[in-house]
Amino acid sequence: MTANETTFKTSGTVNYALVPLHCYEEKRAVLKPAKMNKSGENKWCTSEGVYLDDEGKEYTLFFMIPNQRCYGLNVNYDKSQQKAEASGDVSKADGFQLAYPLTSLKTMDKPTKDEKYIKSVFDSLNKKTSDRLKEEATNESTEVPENVINNYEGAKKRKDMSRVIKPLYAHPNIKDTKTPNQEKPERTYIKLLSRGKGSKGQKVTVQSKFYGPGDQQMSHLSLVGERGNGDWEICCKWDGAYWGAHGPTSGIGGSTRLRVYDATVNPGSSGLPSDRMAPKNTTPAAEQDYGDKADYDDPSGEPNEDFERESKKTKTKTKEVVKKSKKVSPNAKTQPKKKLTDSQKRKLKKRQKVESESESSSESGSDSE
Repeated sequence: MTANETTFKTSGTVNYALVPLHCYEEKRAVLKPAKMNKSGENKWCTSEGVYLDDEGKEYTLFFMIPNQRCYGLNVNYDKSQQKAEASGDVSKADGFQLAYPLTSLKTMDKPTKDEKYIKSVFDSLNKKTSDRLKEEATNESTEVPENVINNYEGAKKRKDMSRVIKPLYAHPNIKDTKTPNQEKPERTYIKLLSRGKGSKGQKVTVQSKFYGPGDQQMSHLSLVGERGNGDWEICCKWDGAYWGAHGPTSGIGGSTRLRVYDATVNPGSSGLPSDRMAPKNTTPAAEQDYGDKADYDDPSGEPNEDFERESKKTKTKTKEVVKKSKKVSPNAKTQPKKKLTDSQKRKLKKRQKVESESESSSESGSDSE
């Protein structure tokens, strides 16, 4: 493979390389020594990742990953924000991430050429993280946290680096177990580019960009959960490596940092086509108010308990009747209401009961799986 098709460019003060997967060269990817970073109250340790051109000039690495069907963005919460997570309060979130499958269900056993390429690139970048930690462990002036070095030494004795370097991809676990589900594609979790932590009272600002149908820019919040189901074409940024704790009980001390730079998203509905199938209704329109389409449609797909079918026209007519009734002369005689006999009351009650049961049985609809 050569770098002939790789784009090396400078945009403002940023040098970047957009590398096609089949043009990626492992020797050009370099992970720099660890460095402690600080911003306000936040402190973290990272190693910068760069990609070299033929003259050895450093560039930030970007690469497109194969188009796959993804299932929307996940919201990342700190464990101290369980109430916010339960209520869906994204203002307390620490960030967002996307679960990206390395293959489709159909290509699990026979991956496409691009799916093979992305797996080899991921393996290469994670190996860079592992090799960097080996060098840091022998460097007396390293800035990598001491607990990470201790974890490395333990993993080295066990000859299992997966105990200290987080795997970049894996099969998802079977629900409520720690057993990998081999029947589902391997996946990786790619975080969005963002700043700030909601758990510390900071505003989370997302820099990743998303473009929907018509090339219209979309908010990341519009792609959270099921609303983000669809086909994703993602440009990924290699952000080097992170050194530090990955949970209170985890021995993982290092991980490869990948970020979603931008993406083209085509939201779908579980693979259903967007074309209309039913024929056009050619029956002449009757003078009947079916309501405004916007009043009946709920984008969330959830039942709207506040929905009222009374149209604006009906309300207007009601008001007019009320106004007219006020003009009736106070001297006008009103017709006394007829009292129902006991027999008529029983018949009326019975008819109302039958009508009520009939209405309740008509509320069922199609269930969606």
